[in-house]
Amino acid sequence: METTARRKPGPPTDRLWDLDDLGAFLGCADATVTVQMTDFPPALHLKGVRGPRWLASSVQRWFEDAAAQSSMSPQKPRPRRRATGNPVPPLSQADLAEIAKVK
Repeated sequence: METTARRKPGPPTDRLWDLDDLGAFLGCADATVTVQMTDFPPALHLKGVRGPRWLASSVQRWFEDAAAQSSMSPQKPRPRRRATGNPVPPLSQADLAEIAKVK
């Protein structure tokens, strides 16, 4: 019969990060982290702890992988946003001449 030795609890080898820690590490607002990041490590929901937590090592690994992928692939140009509101029509030559007379 095989016995398994139990490991004695030692010092924690990994920190748990909350939204503030994530925002500080990634340099963005904490709400951005939960909404806009893709393939982000899953959050831990601990009983008696307010808000989600993430393992620091998994977030750092995700960040390194994302940085490596973005440096390997060329940057795609961002699509231009459509102008909102009422567009101002360009001034005609007659309008420019009239403005010059007033000055």
